[in-house]
Amino acid sequence: MNQKTIITILIAVGIVLFGTTIYFATIKQDNQLPAVVTPQATQQPPQQIANTPIQQNDNNSITNSANTIYSNQEYGFQITLTNNWKNYFIETKIDYNQGMLDVELNDPNRKRIKFCLETAHKECLFAIDIIDSKLKEEYEKDVSECEKEQKETGIAMYPCNTEIGSNDKYIFLGKVIVQDSTEQGSVALQDVSKIFKSFQLTK
Repeated sequence: MNQKTIITILIAVGIVLFGTTIYFATIKQDNQLPAVVTPQATQQPPQQIANTPIQQNDNNSITNSANTIYSNQEYGFQITLTNNWKNYFIETKIDYNQGMLDVELNDPNRKRIKFCLETAHKECLFAIDIIDSKLKEEYEKDVSECEKEQKETGIAMYPCNTEIGSNDKYIFLGKVIVQDSTEQGSVALQDVSKIFKSFQLTK
């Protein structure tokens, strides 16, 4: 075999080896699948639920039901009564057995509306006194003297200033007018302060 033939054979073998290497390298690369990336679940913050206040029916709460509102068209005011006063009735006549609280109202410039319940017996528990605005100075003087006396004696049996509203014509006073009452009356009396606070002028 001459030198030229040997060189030709070596070149052919080299080409075969190079081609074989390229072939297997290509197959290996094709067999390598790309890694599958699994997306991680994103944690969502817990949903915030709004706190909705629950409306509760309180038997002693003031409602706007028509049958619990006392409205006086003549003097232009209204008050809202609690459920403990559902069966109330009013009296406007002067009762001399009621003591000076009624006797002093035998005056054209004063008017008393008593709010009563039919319990074991008739109980008038509180009143709204309506006095002419021209008596304002007299009323304020009485309040001042009452407060001075209570301060000096340290005894306060009742509030001196019971005004719950006023307009150009009248001053409205809210007063508890009973000293002793039945159990039902005592329960209703607990709502009187709330009733006075509901006072509204309507004209």
